[in-house]
Amino acid sequence: MKNIFLFGVCLLLFACGNQSVDLELKEIRLIKRGGECKIIESLNDLKNEKDTSYRLEVKYLFNKKAIKSLVSGLLQIDNTAFFKLYLNDKLVLDKSSAFFLDTLISAKKDSFLYADNLYANYFLHSTALQKSIKSGNNLLLIKFTNPKYCKLKHNQTRLLLPKNNANYPSKKPIKKITPSKLPWISVNANSGIKDDPKSYAKLLIKNGAPLLQENIKIEIRGNTSQSFKKKSFSFLFVDENNTLKKVGLLGLPAHEHWILYGPYADKSLMRNMLAYRLFKKMGHYAPRTKFCELSINGFYQGLYVLCEKIRVDSSRLDLKNGYLIKLDRPTNKFFQSNISNRKASKPVFEIVHPNNSALGFSERVQIQSFVHLFEESLFLSDENCLDIFEIIDMTSFVDFLIINEFCKNIDAYRLSTYFQISEEKKLKMGPIWDFNFSFGLTDYLNGYKSSGFVYSSMEEIPFWWEKLNQNKFFNSALTKRWKQLRSSILSDEVVMEMVEKFDRELEIAQENNFDKWSLLGQKEVWPNYYIGDTHQDEVTYLQRWISERAKWLDKQWKN
Repeated sequence: MKNIFLFGVCLLLFACGNQSVDLELKEIRLIKRGGECKIIESLNDLKNEKDTSYRLEVKYLFNKKAIKSLVSGLLQIDNTAFFKLYLNDKLVLDKSSAFFLDTLISAKKDSFLYADNLYANYFLHSTALQKSIKSGNNLLLIKFTNPKYCKLKHNQTRLLLPKNNANYPSKKPIKKITPSKLPWISVNANSGIKDDPKSYAKLLIKNGAPLLQENIKIEIRGNTSQSFKKKSFSFLFVDENNTLKKVGLLGLPAHEHWILYGPYADKSLMRNMLAYRLFKKMGHYAPRTKFCELSINGFYQGLYVLCEKIRVDSSRLDLKNGYLIKLDRPTNKFFQSNISNRKASKPVFEIVHPNNSALGFSERVQIQSFVHLFEESLFLSDENCLDIFEIIDMTSFVDFLIINEFCKNIDAYRLSTYFQISEEKKLKMGPIWDFNFSFGLTDYLNGYKSSGFVYSSMEEIPFWWEKLNQNKFFNSALTKRWKQLRSSILSDEVVMEMVEKFDRELEIAQENNFDKWSLLGQKEVWPNYYIGDTHQDEVTYLQRWISERAKWLDKQWKN
């Protein structure tokens, strides 16, 4: 057996008889950006390599005769590594994109992945392996695409028995799960789940007895959140002919499109739901939500929030003969503002509804012209201007600002920001979306402080909000509305009662969740400012922060 340092790879384990079977290191190849190829003796040689643009290929040989009763295999890799795995020149595992689901596998239909907190453990079942393994010598090739991110973990590569491998899953993969009163959603995705494209799967909802079973297409969703170990998912219902199908879930109205949001950095597990419920109570559409627990391919994934995906529909955002526009990161379907954000680049807007293919050229021009008219009119207005309110819905702007500032959503106004052009040709803010980095959660942009306005904190935020706050009529409407909300929906009593209700719902499920994801008391969880040792600590921090935030806003928005 050769003791070697394998860069990025920790262990390759194949289940076999009662013996260990060695892998023979054949070649380590370093390929530079220009195509220059360099053979190196040891991966230790990479320590002095200054050029980090290289690709790395590591080849191993093993003999089928040494494997008596091949059952399954495990490849354990540092989850920061991007790589492709080949057996005898056949691709069997691809983790080459930046955002890969490290709790599922994408290689073969009967493959799955078991994840712990350190590594991603890839199990390749016998039917997956037997198709690629041949008599005599077999070639294992691992192509790394980001070696500068890989870490040195172990000093040997070997084949071991499952019973000698502590990471091998038990016959009962779901452990330490105490039945809760929350609905249980089970997803069976034989081909795994990727960021793109969507994978076919079966969805079952049960709480004791099966309540629903449907065909779905599912994928990983999110931007920053894709880097979290606990993934969120987007899925849609289809029939046996792959045609979209409307299905009602957990008492929510029927629709094709749904989200399974997995709270990770938010260790209270309730920030998104809290913001949505408050905005809905304020009289606006916000995605309806339900707590649930999720398992995928028989493996428990933790506490999730079933959430409506924002769609224009009579059962969701009822926008008759209007348009839905999103302000976010640039896509290939956008138009640009005519006015820069202070010193930053110009904001970009995407027409979400109707979709691009349903819009003619003249209609797109009309939409762009209306947005440009709003921005130019606002930019040129003074503090006594009333004309601007002929083209905007003041109530929606006021409430949109209040909910984002009350929650101190640091992504507000610049990311996942939706607004509408109504049939009456007025610009209306909302619905709201993505409040996972709110309520004092973040350790950057002063997100943890109960003081300070978000709308004036970043150059990337459109000038709209500072400009509106300089308008005496808007300012008057804002303070009046805040006073009204503080005596009702946003009172300390109402908000705390809502938090406590959620906490009671999560009593058992949160324990299951943190058994799966050991996050409590962990300082390295990004971007947490507060580190609670228990879920109750996290909830108490949330309540304290909300109370302090409301008091600060009371001082700013007093008559």
